[in-house]
Amino acid sequence: MRTVPYLMACLLASWLPSAAAAASATTAQMQVSARVLSHVRLEPVGPVATSVTVTPADLEQGYVDVAHRYTVRTNAPERVRLRFQPQATCARSITIEGFGGAVPLRDEPVELSPRPGRELSFTVRLWLPAGVAPGECPWPVQVVAVVD
Repeated sequence: MRTVPYLMACLLASWLPSAAAAASATTAQMQVSARVLSHVRLEPVGPVATSVTVTPADLEQGYVDVAHRYTVRTNAPERVRLRFQPQATCARSITIEGFGGAVPLRDEPVELSPRPGRELSFTVRLWLPAGVAPGECPWPVQVVAVVD
């Protein structure tokens, strides 16, 4: 039983010098800066199209409309741009609608600035060439979000 008070006394004695040293310590200031990199993530709402089904009704009207909805997550909403990259396709031409008018997509990528917000909707219209048959076509547009 005598060992418990002895251990308590030793523990208290070992703490007292460090407490005294801490009380006499000087303080210093250090400046720290951090740089937060801009980022953006484009998340589809619903399934992502990997192909397009062309029906006889689509052939009759001459085009297929495919609507898209995305959620945009970013720390720089005013600097987000969407890059539309055309792929080899069964369409003779492609237009993107939902950014204030129809924007033609040719051989080069097109970058568009969406309105700042978390939800994004647009339509890709595939103009069908004469002689295309009903069926599946590979998806003709790659969409990527970038922060400039």
